[in-house]
Amino acid sequence: VIVLLEGVHAGLSISRFYYDVPITITRDPSTTPLSSVTLNNVFLQTASNLTFACLSIIPVQTYQATTVSFSNSGFTGPILDIKMYNNSIASFPDIVPYYNDMNAINDLGGSAVTVYGLNHEFLHNYVYNARRGFNAGGQYCTYSYNHVNYFLGDAFRAVQNHTIFTYNKATNRMNVDDNADHPDAIQMFTNGNLLGLFNITITNNIFIADVEQERPFADYFQGFTGFGGYIELIIVA
Repeated sequence: VIVLLEGVHAGLSISRFYYDVPITITRDPSTTPLSSVTLNNVFLQTASNLTFACLSIIPVQTYQATTVSFSNSGFTGPILDIKMYNNSIASFPDIVPYYNDMNAINDLGGSAVTVYGLNHEFLHNYVYNARRGFNAGGQYCTYSYNHVNYFLGDAFRAVQNHTIFTYNKATNRMNVDDNADHPDAIQMFTNGNLLGLFNITITNNIFIADVEQERPFADYFQGFTGFGGYIELIIVA
C-alpha cells in the first residue's frame, strides 16, 4: 500500500510497471475530507495490478481535458487489471467561474476518464465538471455505482467489447453548444471497427437530466444510443 499524505500533489505518471501482486495507492485514512489529499492528474501506460482508492483527482487551477488516462501502447505493451474505487474526479475544480463563459470549456474536447486496456474496474467514483465522463475504450471492464454529474457531452462512451455498466447515475447535463455533441447518458459506437461492438451490458442505471432548479445551461440528454455499425447489447431495465 502506498499512502499519500495530506496536501496537493503533482500529477502521477506510471509507465512500464507490471506488478505481480496488487498495489493500492490511497490517502491516509485519518485525513478528512476526501479533498484533503488531491492529485492533479493520473497517467498510466503499460502497467498492471494497481488500485486507486479514496483520492481526489482534480486539476488545481485550470481546465484539463483528461484527468485520468489509461494509455494502451502497442509498442510498450498493454495496460491490465487497474481498479479505481471511491475517487472524486473532475476536469476543472469549480463550475461557478465558467457560468458566464461556458464556451471556454466547450472548445476543449476529451473525457475526465479515458480508458484503454483489459480487465479494469471502476466502482463508486464521482466524476463531475467535465465535457464527458468516462470514455470506456477498454475491454472486459466494469463500471458500477459511478456518478457523472455536470457534464456537457456524454456521461459514458462505450467503444469496445465486453463492457458492463450497472447501477451508475448520470445527472445535470449542461448545454452550451446547441446539442452539437448529441449528448447521451451512455453512448455506444463502433469507432471505425467494421466488426461492430459485442457484449455490452447495461442494467439498473439512473439517468436524470436536471435535478437542480434554475441551474444555468440546464438541458436534456438521451438515455442511451448506439450507432456506427453492428452493436450487440444486453439491456435490462
